[in-house]
Amino acid sequence: MKKLTTKKIFLLGILIRLLIMPFFAHDDIFAEHRRAERIVCQGVNPLSYSSWGVRLLESGFTTLFTPFVSCDNLAQIQKSNTDIDNLNRMLFFFKLPYLLFEVGYWWLMYRLFQNKNQEKKKILVLFLALNPVIIYSVYMFGRFESYNLFLSALILFLLSRYDKSLQKKFIFLSTFVLAIILIIRFSYLLLIPAFIMSFGVATFPGALFILSFIVSFLVLKLPSMLFATQSTIFPEAAGIASGAHQNYVYHAGVSSAQHTIYIFFLLFSVIFVWWLQNESKLNKFSAQTKLALFSAATLLSFYATTYFHPQYFTWIMPFFAVLMVNDKTKFLWKSFWYLLPFYFIYILSWGNAAAFALASPISVVFNHIEPSWFLPILELDKWVNIARTFLTGFCLYWIYFLLKNYEKNS
Repeated sequence: MKKLTTKKIFLLGILIRLLIMPFFAHDDIFAEHRRAERIVCQGVNPLSYSSWGVRLLESGFTTLFTPFVSCDNLAQIQKSNTDIDNLNRMLFFFKLPYLLFEVGYWWLMYRLFQNKNQEKKKILVLFLALNPVIIYSVYMFGRFESYNLFLSALILFLLSRYDKSLQKKFIFLSTFVLAIILIIRFSYLLLIPAFIMSFGVATFPGALFILSFIVSFLVLKLPSMLFATQSTIFPEAAGIASGAHQNYVYHAGVSSAQHTIYIFFLLFSVIFVWWLQNESKLNKFSAQTKLALFSAATLLSFYATTYFHPQYFTWIMPFFAVLMVNDKTKFLWKSFWYLLPFYFIYILSWGNAAAFALASPISVVFNHIEPSWFLPILELDKWVNIARTFLTGFCLYWIYFLLKNYEKNS
């Protein structure tokens, strides 16, 4: 790796993605583009969807690529995800926007640390371009997480501008970008407390964040509320308690005869109390660093204590990258690679659908290969539970390491 320049590493990362893009897919990518086909080819209004941000992006790119993937071709995905003409070409163009947004994510993250020494920049570039979690989630599984990655990096970049100039417009812009992310991924609601802790509660920047976020989110929700048959903001609000994704925070708990202690909230409360104790000391750190710290700690709490889909692990990557580059001990960088085997074993929770079946665009034979055939000694569920236990252990220790490290250096 010493002979590889940063440019060559980025080019290698792009080449890996280009080779993977046409040949791997989970049904989720077809589900997204079934909606896009209805919008582009059947005239459905994208604003009729509650999460209209991703629908607008996907349908916009689908329209752009219709010279290469026609509506007649797209109509086939409404019935099948394997018996499709030009399937590999279709998958390539479905994922091409993901690659473009991820390259934008790389550019923003590299700009954040362009003044670091060569060793730090090499670590960052390797983490960005050769990150197996992102390669798997975005280009093999086929999820649109690179939109979130780009926008998260944009928030960090805007906060770096705020840290240098103290101009309040950068707070407003960063919160507007957060509102955009929520239109794409409502689960990023988890990060709102991280913003509040980064700016403080009883401060002008903190009040500006809260006000500008509320206004920005309501403005962005207004189009879907106007075009929907019913108000869509209330179902999303209800989704915090009962939604398929937001409800995961309630899955792990310790119950007594009358009450349940939710472990995610227990862990987050510890982080919050730690922030209260150290708030004044943490003022020496930049808003960008504090946002990375509290976003990472919140997401690690989520990963440690709840059920989560494999692609959700991409959400932490921009924030983790900031902390990893600033980590003088290199512990975060080294331990990340040790975590990966447990992450990929944990993926087997979804059986073949998240493993060999992803290669079904190459051959339907892969649909019939079971991961359990290749696991020695223990049954699949035991391997998955062991991996899940290690994942939880890594996440909890990373939270401890980060809080201890930043308290020590404050």
